[in-house]
Amino acid sequence: MTRTTLSRAWLRAAGSLAILLVAPPAAPAQSELCKLTAIDAAIEDQFGFSLAMSGEYLIVGAPLGDKTEYSDSGAAYVFVREDARRWTEQAKLTPSAATSGDRFGGCVDISGPYAIVGAAADDHAAKNCGAAYVFKRSGSTWTEQAKLTAGDASEGDLFGFAVAIDGDCAVVGAYRDKRGRVETGSVYVFERRSSRWVQSVKLTPPGKAAQDWFGRSVAVSGDTIVVAATGDDRATEDAGAVFIYHRAAGAWSLQAVLTSDDARANDRFGRSVAIDGDRIIVGAFWHDEPAADSGAAYVFIRDGQQWTQQAKLTALNAGADDLFGISVDINGSYAVVGAIHQDESAPDAGAAYFFKRVGHEWIQPFRVTGSDAGAHDWFGFSVAIDGIYAAAGAIRDDDHGFDSGSVDVYSVVTIDP
Repeated sequence: MTRTTLSRAWLRAAGSLAILLVAPPAAPAQSELCKLTAIDAAIEDQFGFSLAMSGEYLIVGAPLGDKTEYSDSGAAYVFVREDARRWTEQAKLTPSAATSGDRFGGCVDISGPYAIVGAAADDHAAKNCGAAYVFKRSGSTWTEQAKLTAGDASEGDLFGFAVAIDGDCAVVGAYRDKRGRVETGSVYVFERRSSRWVQSVKLTPPGKAAQDWFGRSVAVSGDTIVVAATGDDRATEDAGAVFIYHRAAGAWSLQAVLTSDDARANDRFGRSVAIDGDRIIVGAFWHDEPAADSGAAYVFIRDGQQWTQQAKLTALNAGADDLFGISVDINGSYAVVGAIHQDESAPDAGAAYFFKRVGHEWIQPFRVTGSDAGAHDWFGFSVAIDGIYAAAGAIRDDDHGFDSGSVDVYSVVTIDP
């Protein structure tokens, strides 16, 4: 199987209130601050497969990158903002225990001086049982602090397919973990104690439904963990659901289970999730309204202990098979959503859509495409936003060879009308 075919297979496996919209510009906004590629960019690295941003730092995953003797071992790159238009590669992160096919960099997150990188195909205990690595920054140097693994690791768990970190809490999804012989998925929570990361709890879904894929995506903010189960059937078959856990007195408990108010079969609600304080955004990239597989994203808001759907986001120029919602992020008054098969620039070139909250409404002031958009770039496969800066990955951009990948960085200040 070729690398491209494999990445597509993983993509397929991953699986409201009205929104006030404004008229779109005649063409997408093109005000990128810079375009990033790795210093050692190479063919089929898929740089930009995953993204996360925290302050002046941006981390980019390239899960098919090669570490010298190891093919497809993967890498993650940390960039630091020097000024608005200059982001410098500060470090290339690779695991101490790298082996071929680990796919380190398939998921990344960053919080302050800590970064976490998933390697879901790591074989330390069994084939594809998975692992995740925590790195710590001191000055401009990043050092591996811990390799996180499941104490009950088994073949095919894909521990590390989803990762998230905030402060002293790290969350790792293993969406193909099994209960007995039933593949349901699970999530492991680790807490930092001095320089050690210790597993504090394993979260499992209520019930025991096969292929719910609990842990397919995760997010964490303070005392709240968000866990998606994209194959959950409670609304309808494979519509998906999102589980919210809250920590009180050191213990995590289920606070809410979210589904969209217009759930349809095979929506895969939860393919992507992000949290910012009391707001969560959830992508449902196979949602069929307004067109087949055009996709949607949903914003939920917390009031006390209650979560309520605030908005359903869709693209103004939505088309069939756009896969809007394959990636999402939210910060402050802005949300960004990727749509990798959006065709207006070129077939499957992709786009990223920005939404701005005005009161209780979310408006779509602009969309962006790759700075040199080409057919099948899949721009928007990953997105990230923090403060006034945002980024979007195009994993099949060919600047440094076939599917080498790239990331464009934007400022919402310069493109917000």
